[in-house]
Amino acid sequence: MRATSALAVLAALATGLLAACGSSSLQFTPPGSSTARSSTSSSFSLTQAAGPAPYLALGDSVTFGFVAHPAPPAGGGDPYKNAADFVGYPTYVGNTLGLSTTNASCAGETTGSFLDPKAGDNGCHAYRAAYPLHVSYPGQTQEQFAVSFLKAHPTTELVTLGLGANDGLLVIGNCGGLTDTACINGQMPALLTSITTNLTTIVQAVRSAGFNGTFVLVNFYSVNYANTFETQLVSQLNGAIATVAGTNHLPLADTFSAFQAAANRVAGNTCATGLLATGSSSLGPCDLHPSLSGQQLIASVVANVAVK
Repeated sequence: MRATSALAVLAALATGLLAACGSSSLQFTPPGSSTARSSTSSSFSLTQAAGPAPYLALGDSVTFGFVAHPAPPAGGGDPYKNAADFVGYPTYVGNTLGLSTTNASCAGETTGSFLDPKAGDNGCHAYRAAYPLHVSYPGQTQEQFAVSFLKAHPTTELVTLGLGANDGLLVIGNCGGLTDTACINGQMPALLTSITTNLTTIVQAVRSAGFNGTFVLVNFYSVNYANTFETQLVSQLNGAIATVAGTNHLPLADTFSAFQAAANRVAGNTCATGLLATGSSSLGPCDLHPSLSGQQLIASVVANVAVK
């Protein structure tokens, strides 16, 4: 993708977010808050064609903008009823780069369920059955939608993919939580192999659909950098993602390091940075999902990588 003054904007955004951080569950469970709306309009245009070029965002609840404890709507009712009330980093990336964003992510998606509807997930099937996604593709996997979208939109400039965290959360859940380190460590080799294989298959499917634009893989942050074991698990997961990126010559958006830089200012406590949404989770006193500030920080990392 072509870089213009957007780089200056991104640098300013990232600096401001990190300064703010210094001052201050990737799992879907059906019933902070977000009232901003998803947008496909652009603020800074990198595309001079007669309309913004498409951008396809693929992934899980982080990409979706999901939070476990959203504020109730002003008029009352179900806070999950309107997908536009959940804003993920693709909205900010699209606005910054002047692209038309299609966010096909699903809360609870695993690398396996992305490809196969019969594969285990961490809540995506339940979410789709009860609530709308940002875009509707009934009867299709996220992979099938991605392929059909790319074939129908050959001018797509950017694809981002953030998957793998739910695969890890399933292992943690199967082991009864983080305390059974022997169980988790015993399952890690098979988990990492599975993630690497599935992500490679997804990358090949996207390329086989004729997409020749910028394809960015997005890694994951630790919800508590002060917890060595937890952070090591995330690092291993990110290692598998990095392997796929390297093998396929894809840029990698390193959100792990961006969140770590902020957490280091508060003794590694990611929750204290303000980058995570409010509400407790099984892994700590904050939601596992990013706040709007966290989503904006991820967006700055993704967009900076995309324009290089």
